[in-house]
Amino acid sequence: MASTYSISGLASGLDWRSMISQLVELERRPITLLEEKQTTLGEKKSAWNQVNSLLRSLKTAAGALNSPDDFSLFTPKATINAVTKPMTAAQNFLLVSFCFQLIFIVFTIFLYF
Repeated sequence: MASTYSISGLASGLDWRSMISQLVELERRPITLLEEKQTTLGEKKSAWNQVNSLLRSLKTAAGALNSPDDFSLFTPKATINAVTKPMTAAQNFLLVSFCFQLIFIVFTIFLYF
């Protein structure tokens, strides 16, 4: 008949292999947590790099629009007190510039909350 006992030290009958592996696992737990956190932070960094790249592209495209005449693709009109008046290129530029700033502010708020 085969013996089911393992000999460890003085034949104590303790499963020392299991205890050692559990202790090693317990000692390694902080390292495992840090590795998981490192992976998560790497993914976040990659996402922020993509956002940064898109914002740089937007900045480059917006930089090409450096003159109020660049916004004169159509003649905008404003109606005030039932009187319709055409907007000048400068007014149109200010309106579009305000819209871009507003979008940027909303996007920034969205990122922080």
